[in-house]
This record gives sequence, structure tokens and C-alpha cells, in this order.
Amino acid sequence: MKVGCSSGTSRNLPLQPLNEAMATAWGKNYWVIDQVKHAMYKAYFRNEEAMDSVIRRQPWSLDKDNLLIEVFGVPERFRVPHMMRYVIEKIAQTSDIHSPPEISMKITSDFVEAYAKMDIRMPVKDKVKYFVGPNEYILLYINYGKIKRICTFCGVMFHTVDFCPNRRKLIHHLISIGARTASVPFSYVGLWTSQVSKIPEIAFELNTNQR
Repeated sequence: MKVGCSSGTSRNLPLQPLNEAMATAWGKNYWVIDQVKHAMYKAYFRNEEAMDSVIRRQPWSLDKDNLLIEVFGVPERFRVPHMMRYVIEKIAQTSDIHSPPEISMKITSDFVEAYAKMDIRMPVKDKVKYFVGPNEYILLYINYGKIKRICTFCGVMFHTVDFCPNRRKLIHHLISIGARTASVPFSYVGLWTSQVSKIPEIAFELNTNQR
């Protein structure tokens, strides 16, 4: 969370009054707030469900956040710092509270991860083309860490396709003009953005075959 000011200059807030105010606003969902740096604070919640509840229902002013991004399908020889920066700049911005991706990126057997600053009001990208030659590229699959609800229709976080306002609006419009609604798709965005188990098998095959 960042603290804004009408004069244009951000300012620090005393932690105790801030914690008391958030406890009143967020109730049992909330745990504690700590200061990260000047005019920037991090809120901790009891669990993921509590965090989602606050974001969806309770007082909150939120547009951008630093999220953990996991990139699947990267062959071992391409797991280099400039690759991670390339991916992050394609889908968002580099984090403003973490070290640059060249420094903070972590490599596991299946994926590469780093933090990115994202506008959570905007659709996510589910994959990125990473060019390894003039006419050759690898398709990288993106998972957004702990975000468990990403709409496969509009790509926006914190709701599912069953409750997508954009899809419902389209269906209502089609009904109003007497058009068929059966052709309205459920998915434009890969389910793997929020569910690692849905990462296409080819991503893991690339890891094995192109080391």
C-alpha cells in the first residue's frame, strides 16, 4: 500500500493508528501492517481467503500491486537474467519494492520466478513469446503465484468466469437483440494463470528436451 497526499508529496503514517484503523475496517480478516519503506506499507492477513475477502468486499483502494510471477517452459540454457526482465516488461513493470529481476529471480526445476508490479485492474497475459532466433521463439507460460482467481474470459484478477461482469454484459446484450448466446466462449485466457496444475505438458517437455 502506498500513502498519497493531496499536495502531491507522499508521507509516513504512525503504525499504531494505522493498524487500529485497518483492524476496524477489515475485522478478523486482518492481522498486522508493517512499513516497507517511506510511505509504503505491507498488510498481512490470516490466510489467503482472508486477503481475498478484503480485496473483494471490504474497504480497499487498490490499482497496482507487486506480485510473484512464475514462468514455465523456459529451457535451462535460457534461464538468464535478461530473459526474466524481458518477460516482466512484456506483462507488467519491474517491482518497485524488490530487487531487479536480474538479481531477485529464482530458478527451480520447473520454472523461473520474480516479482512484477502489475495493474490488477487490467487483463493478465497468459503467455509470452521469447525469441531465441530471427524466426524462432519459445512460448512461455505465466502463472501469477498466489492469485487463485483469474477470469478466463476477461483475464482480470479476483473473479472467475462464472461471475465475470464482462461476459454477463455481453450475454445480456445478445439476448436483448435476439441473438444466440451459446457461442459466447468461457475461455480466452489459460487456466494456468491461476492453477499451476493446468500448465500445458509441453512446457515441462521443453525443460527436459532443451537443456
